[in-house]
Amino acid sequence: MDIKSTVSTRRVNFYKDTKANLDALAGLRDQDLGYGTDTGLLYRQNGTGAANWEAVTQVGDMSVLKTSVQTVNNSTALVNDTALLFPMEANKIYAFDIFISAFVHNTSDLKVAFTGSVTSSIFAFCRWYNSTNGDVRDKPIYNLATGYAITQDIGDATGYVHIKGVIVCGATAGNCQFQFAQNAAVAVDTNINNYSYVIYKALN
Repeated sequence: MDIKSTVSTRRVNFYKDTKANLDALAGLRDQDLGYGTDTGLLYRQNGTGAANWEAVTQVGDMSVLKTSVQTVNNSTALVNDTALLFPMEANKIYAFDIFISAFVHNTSDLKVAFTGSVTSSIFAFCRWYNSTNGDVRDKPIYNLATGYAITQDIGDATGYVHIKGVIVCGATAGNCQFQFAQNAAVAVDTNINNYSYVIYKALN
């Protein structure tokens, strides 16, 4: 007896846009793919329509490079770094490695912080290097909750900051966002320089 099989194939469409615009697309089909330019996530249609976009689990390391200088002046108010952030899925654990090149006044020093989604927590280790006098300092960062500021001084003149750790995302998806400010307000620029970067990876 001859056995014949018939394979049905169709094209899978791929879309690249903000998540809101992906949600607004018409004519979506099951298994279509979409990349959220604002979330950094790949989505797959499980059915049709906005409600059926499912995030595809990240594989391997992801990275974000800062390509322009960002400045604060005479302010201790934390601001979001415009580049150093990454998206997190709910109930996921991420490893991250952030390298920061910074020009910091010797009186203002530097204040850093992270924000995340509700109930996120961070366990990290911070090391900074002062290129003027060669000082190297280490500081562990424990149980960093949403919006909690790291206010230790980690800058004098030009320096480099390395923060490495794990962030545990809560039940709500959101971004892991790096923030910075002057630790003491001084009317001199504090810069986070280009070529700073963050590398991150989902662990589960």
